Amino acid sequence: MYYTPQEEEGCVLLTCNGYNSARTEGVQIREGPSVYVLGMLPPFFPLIATTRHGMNTTTMQRPTKTQTTDRTISPWDWMRGALGGFIGSMGFGLLMAFVMPSPLLEVVIPNMYGIPATPDAPAHLAGWFFHQFHGVMLGLAYVAYAELPAIRSWLDARTLPGALTHGMIWGVVTTLILAVLVMPLWLQATGFAMAPPFPNLGVGTIMSLIGHLMYALPLAVVYALYRS
Repeated sequence: MYYTPQEEEGCVLLTCNGYNSARTEGVQIREGPSVYVLGMLPPFFPLIATTRHGMNTTTMQRPTKTQTTDRTISPWDWMRGALGGFIGSMGFGLLMAFVMPSPLLEVVIPNMYGIPATPDAPAHLAGWFFHQFHGVMLGLAYVAYAELPAIRSWLDARTLPGALTHGMIWGVVTTLILAVLVMPLWLQATGFAMAPPFPNLGVGTIMSLIGHLMYALPLAVVYALYRS
């Protein structure tokens, strides 16, 4: 197959094996100041942008897996992750404050940072502050996870189906790593008398999983859909 230029009404078109690629069936021609764009050609024809003074051929393609895995993380991506983490943490915090057994939010979390809160002297403000801080940090970690080339090539987290799937995965992963493994060791290291056993498995772990899913799903959806 070969292409030859053909002059027609001051515009250079292409002829493929003698077949004019600018045939009228299904062709839309938009005229700008000096550019004609030919589109909606048969599948085996490239889209051709031509000018009155020369010829430039461009093939329009959908993003490939290679293009998806090669993209970089922008500052706005990190901001979306932080924002989504903050929003998700608010829902999880309300669950801890009003549904989960007290005094997780106002006593346990402050003691992780050396604040000697007790059921008789809770530290609500410190608990909320550190809880939201955790949410933002885990939101940034989610961005790093979601933009791993292997993860992107498997299921893009910037789509709604990908967000829901990765959100559930992130909720399970954070529960297993943080609530089951890290938190009991952390509290035991601080000398907290109410520290759970290691590993932290029990009825409370189920509630923790629900809370982390309530956190991770809004995070993932915000990251996927909230674009500048």
